[in-house]
Amino acid sequence: MRGIDLKILLFFFIFTSFYSDAFSGELDSLRQILQTSGSPEKRAEAYVELSEILYQQNPDTVVYLCQKALKELKPLSSHKTTDTQILEIKSDAYNNIGYIHKSKGRIDSAIYCYEQSLKLSRQLNDSSRIARILNNIAYLYFNQGNLDRALDYFFKSLAIKENLGLENAAAVTMNNIGLVYMSKNEEDKALEYYLKSLKIKEKLRDSAAVAILLNNIGHVYKNKNDFAKAKEYYTQSLEIYQKLKHEKGKALIYNNLAHVYSQQNDKQKALEYYQKAFEIEQKLGSKEDMSITLNNLSKVYLDLGDIKQAEKLAKKSYQLAKDLGYPKLIQNAAFELSNIYEQLNKPTPALQYYKEFVTMKDSLQSTKNERALVQKEMEYEFEKQKAIEEAKHQLELENQRKQKNIIITAILIVLTLVIIFVGFLFNRYQIIQKQKHIIETQKKIVEAKNEEIIDSITYAKHLQSAVFPPIEYFEKLFKEYFLIFRPKDIVSGDFYWMEQTEKYLFVAVADCTGHGVPGAMVSVVCANALYRIVNEFHIYDTGKILDKAREIIINAFSKNLHQEQIKDGMDISLIRICKENFQIQFSGANNPLWILKNGENTITEIKGNRQPVGYHIKMQPFNTQEIQLNPGDTVYLFSDGMQDQFGGPKHKKFKAKNIRRLITETHTLPLQKQGKIILSEFEKWKKATEQTDDVTLMGIRI
Repeated sequence: MRGIDLKILLFFFIFTSFYSDAFSGELDSLRQILQTSGSPEKRAEAYVELSEILYQQNPDTVVYLCQKALKELKPLSSHKTTDTQILEIKSDAYNNIGYIHKSKGRIDSAIYCYEQSLKLSRQLNDSSRIARILNNIAYLYFNQGNLDRALDYFFKSLAIKENLGLENAAAVTMNNIGLVYMSKNEEDKALEYYLKSLKIKEKLRDSAAVAILLNNIGHVYKNKNDFAKAKEYYTQSLEIYQKLKHEKGKALIYNNLAHVYSQQNDKQKALEYYQKAFEIEQKLGSKEDMSITLNNLSKVYLDLGDIKQAEKLAKKSYQLAKDLGYPKLIQNAAFELSNIYEQLNKPTPALQYYKEFVTMKDSLQSTKNERALVQKEMEYEFEKQKAIEEAKHQLELENQRKQKNIIITAILIVLTLVIIFVGFLFNRYQIIQKQKHIIETQKKIVEAKNEEIIDSITYAKHLQSAVFPPIEYFEKLFKEYFLIFRPKDIVSGDFYWMEQTEKYLFVAVADCTGHGVPGAMVSVVCANALYRIVNEFHIYDTGKILDKAREIIINAFSKNLHQEQIKDGMDISLIRICKENFQIQFSGANNPLWILKNGENTITEIKGNRQPVGYHIKMQPFNTQEIQLNPGDTVYLFSDGMQDQFGGPKHKKFKAKNIRRLITETHTLPLQKQGKIILSEFEKWKKATEQTDDVTLMGIRI
C-alpha cells in the first residue's frame, strides 16, 4: 500500500474520475474481506485500500474508513509477529487522513497526521516512504507561506531520494525547491535548482518535463528583466511542445512570450502571440484560459490607444468569467472594464465595475473558512451597527446642545445691544452654514455606512447558506420532497439540517432563539453542534444527540460560570431514517413530527419533549421514539413560524389546524405541488401583514 500521495507538480494535470470493472471487482474483494475475515490486520488493510479507491468519487469517506482501520489495530499487542504490517497500515491511514484535512483547509490537523505517519515510517526504516511524507509536509508549509520550513522539509526529502538513487523523484523535488526560491524572490537560487532538475530530465529524455522546466527558467529571466534570455528559454520550450503536439503547452508559452514583448513595449508582437494563444484555447474550448487571454489582449489594445477594441475584448473576457462563475476572473475583467470606462469618461459603468472588482476581491478573501466566517462576520456587523447608531445619537445630542447655546447667547446679546446682536447674528450665521455643511457630509457618511452594513448582512446570508444542505442533496436522497423556507429578516434563526452515515440518514428542522442576526448566530452554533455529534462523537440515537447538543450549546454560551446562565438554544424536530428498513427514530424539543401513512387521510402527530435544547429550569433526558414506516408514507417537520403568523380577514393566527387541513386535502398530489399550494395559501393569508417569525416547513415522502 502506498497511500494517497501529494506533490507540487512540475506541470498541471486534469484529473478525470472513472469507475471501471476492475475497480468494481477490487471493491467486491475488499468488501468480502471486511465481511468474512476474523483478522483485524486484514480488515484494517482493506479499510485503507478501500479509502484509496473511493477518495476521488467520495473524499469524505477517506477519514471515516481510515479511522475504522486505526480502531481495528488499536487493541493489538506490539509483540505480534505482524508489527511491520501494522506500522505500514497505520502510516498509510494517517497519511490519507492528512491528505483530506489538507484538501479541506485544516492545515494544523493535516500536519499532525503527516507527522504521525512520518514517525511510523521512521520506525519502519522505510526511506522511500519517509521521503514521500516529508514532501507532503513541505507542500503544506509552502501553501501556508512558511517558505523556510517548506525548504527544510524539501531538502530532507531530496537528500533521501538522492541517497536512494531515485533520479526522477529527485528532479521533481529540485523543481519544487526552485518554486519555493521563486516565491522568496531569490531568482539565482531558483535558477540553480531548475538547471539541476533540467539536467536530469534531459538525461531521462522526459520531453514534457523538460518543456516545463525550460518555461520555469524563462520565468526566472523574465523576473530578472533579462528579456532576451527569457525569450530564448520560452522558445526552446515551445519547440518541444510543438514536437509533442501539446496544444495546451503551446498556448501557455505563447502567453508568456506575449507578456515579455508587452514588457518590452513591443505591443504588436504581444498582440500576435496573445492571438495565437487565444486561437488554441478557443479550439480546446478552455473558457478559463480564453477569459485570461482576452483580458491580456484588452490591456495591450488599451496601451495602444484603441479603447473601443479594448472594451470589446474586456467585455468578452468578463462574460466568459461570469459564465464560469470564477471570482478571480470576474475580478480581473471588472477591473479592466473599470479602467476603460474611466478613460472613456463614463463614471457610472466605471464605478459599477469597480464595485464588482472589490466585491470579487472580498469574496476571494472570505471563502477559506465559510462556516467560521459566518459567525465572526455577524458578530462584527452587529457591533458595527451598534457603534454607528451610538455615534449618530451622540452627534444629534451634540448638535442640540450647540443649537441651545446659540439661542441662549443670541437672546442675551439682543437684550444687551442691538448692534452687537446684528454683528453676532451674522457671525453665527456663517458658523451655522459651516456646521450645516459638516452635518450634511457626516449624514452622507452614515448613510453610506448603513448601506454597507446591509450589503454585508446580505452577503452573510450567502455564507449562512453554506451551513444548509444544498437542494441537490435533497434531490439525490429523496424521490419526492418539498421545502418551504422563508426567513423573517435577511438571515434566519430557523435552519434545516441533514447528515448521513453508512446506515442512517438524519434530517432536522430547528428554530433557534430569536431571528435576524442574533438568531442566525445561534443557528450556526446549533448546526455545528449537530454536525460534530454525528461526525466526531458518532452518536446516532436521536434522544442522545439532543442531550449532547444541549451540553455543547450550554457550554458554548456559558464560558464564565460566574455569569448569569444564558438561555439561548433551539426547538427542534429530529428524525433518523434507517436506509435498510425505513424505520425512523424521532426526538423533539417543543416541536412534534407529523406522519401521513400511504393510502390514509389522517395525520398522526408524534410529540417531543416540552423543553428546548439549551438551558431549562427542569432539564430531562430527551425521549427517543421509534416508528416503522413503509414506502409512500410522508413525514412533515416544521418550526412554529407558519402557524403563529397573523393574517386573514380577522387578523388571527394561521394555526396548525390550517396546515393539517391543507396537507390532507392535497395528500394525493406530488409533494412539490403540495408544497406550492401550502405556500400559496399561506401568502394569501399573510398578504401585506408583516411576517411574525422565520418560517420553515419540510415534507419528505419515504
